[in-house]
Amino acid sequence: MVILEHYVQLYLHRSVLNETFPLSIEEISISLLCTQRNSKLKVRKWEELGWIKWIPGRGRGNKSQITFLQDPFDLILEKSKELVKKGDLNRANKVIHEYDPYFPTIETEFQLWMDQLFGFQVETQNHKSIDKLRIKIGPQPIYLLDPTLITLRTHYHIVEQICDTLVDFDKESGSVVPGLSFYWECTPDAKVWTFYLRKGVRFHNGATFSAKDVAFTFHRFKEKNNSYQWLLNSLSEMNVINDHCIKFTLSEPNHMFHEIVSSVHLSILCSKQKDFNEQNLIGTGPFKLKRNDESMLVLEANDSYFQGRPYLDVIEMWNLESESGELDQSELVFGLYPKDMMRKKASGRSRNYQLEMNVQFLSLNGNKKGPLEDIHFRKALKAILSPVELINEVGGHRQQVAEGFISKNSFKPTNREEILGLLSKSTYKGKPLQLFTFRERDHREDVEWIQAQCEKYGIRIESNYLDAETLLKAETLQQADIIHDSASIDEQTEMCFLQLLLAENSPVHQHIQAPLFQKVNTMIETTYCLSSSLDRVNELKKIEKILLEEIQFLPLYRNQTEMDVHENLKEVRINAQGWIDFRHVWFKKGEDN
Repeated sequence: MVILEHYVQLYLHRSVLNETFPLSIEEISISLLCTQRNSKLKVRKWEELGWIKWIPGRGRGNKSQITFLQDPFDLILEKSKELVKKGDLNRANKVIHEYDPYFPTIETEFQLWMDQLFGFQVETQNHKSIDKLRIKIGPQPIYLLDPTLITLRTHYHIVEQICDTLVDFDKESGSVVPGLSFYWECTPDAKVWTFYLRKGVRFHNGATFSAKDVAFTFHRFKEKNNSYQWLLNSLSEMNVINDHCIKFTLSEPNHMFHEIVSSVHLSILCSKQKDFNEQNLIGTGPFKLKRNDESMLVLEANDSYFQGRPYLDVIEMWNLESESGELDQSELVFGLYPKDMMRKKASGRSRNYQLEMNVQFLSLNGNKKGPLEDIHFRKALKAILSPVELINEVGGHRQQVAEGFISKNSFKPTNREEILGLLSKSTYKGKPLQLFTFRERDHREDVEWIQAQCEKYGIRIESNYLDAETLLKAETLQQADIIHDSASIDEQTEMCFLQLLLAENSPVHQHIQAPLFQKVNTMIETTYCLSSSLDRVNELKKIEKILLEEIQFLPLYRNQTEMDVHENLKEVRINAQGWIDFRHVWFKKGEDN
């Protein structure tokens, strides 16, 4: 790389291509700030590479002559492409950014080339055809993939590709179905649960799955400091009956326990794994983790997956900025097929629209001393922040008013006089409220709208944009007056809503006023005692109705996801995390593919 840097540096000093002019070794040394010996070595190397033509000066006073044969623009571009092909995305981007001031079109040229790499690709490795899906996502640190600790939707989705749980939840039938356990039963009081495990299942490292791995995973979960302890709070005893049978004893009845153990946070880990880190997550799932760093995450198909091998061989998720410096979640699905091929085969693709089950909302901190303790002020905020106006005025992917998480709360428009009346009754005295949220563009847009609406009534909102790890800490949630967040509410209604209420990194959990939370907890205990899923959902709807009436949170809207897909890309479905299920995706190859 240094030999290229010095070539470009010398070229920029002279700025002439294919023209011969006099240049001495001494002058090269001065330009490059190196010794004459090193300058001679560089000149020799450039000659060998065919970058220059060098005619040494003969005799006193006769200068050597140089001709630049290679445009540094092309050399920089090729070097960056070479780094990308080696997987060193960060270094490739640094090279492009470094020389962009000298070659203003080089970044555009590089991005055009990069665009051709994304989507479905067929590559050849060791004379074997490889089906690869390459996705561009926004800049990411190393993905934090400990199932016990994950918080972001993307991380949830990745862990689901690598690991399995004791049972699964079938979204179409709305029921719990076999996973690593093929059968389970409980005592009539739902306090003792027994799970019977599949034989012959292996982890990605070759170790055989057994009941000991289940016990290890659950012990690890309970001992590790995490925000999801509610999942196993009632678990009082575990007994490994044999390699393929494990029994759980609960302190309280829980007819939901078999659904609770389907949580991705309870993904089964290998008890024989000596070191656990973000580059070394070992599960039994459809894909193996092959790489996880600041450049990309790579998944490779598990050939011996017990529920059937995936059709895709490799998935690569590249951590890159878009041309605007940001990348929307929606751009994930736009890259499912190479852009140049989409343009050429416009008739062979379709755009699908799907309403996300993810709800954007505001959580109001009723546990913090200040105006949000006051129901009059909370009512005023609800009246001011109309989801209908937010959708109409900010637009974008904001599509449908969220009347609630699992139930409906009709929105009643309020006029200015009513709002001013509520504010006059409230304890608000003009002190700025602290609103915390994520750094992404959609959150910023929402917050700017919220600030503008509140300002009309003399309410000052100060915005605080934080990374996810900082935002979702209990102390941050407690410090905020308002949290702007989102919650995934899919077909697994009970689990999703309970997560919102009970997970310690949920703003709703931290913000519900203490006396009200005691009432909610009692109702949750009643929910666990109900054997019917429908009865449990109805009980949870009662809880939400109370929280909505008390205005503990303000549901805002659901996004609409757009999906541009080539007709030959099959089984592309968006899940609650806003991702496609990699396991089932496949590409129909014809004569032209």
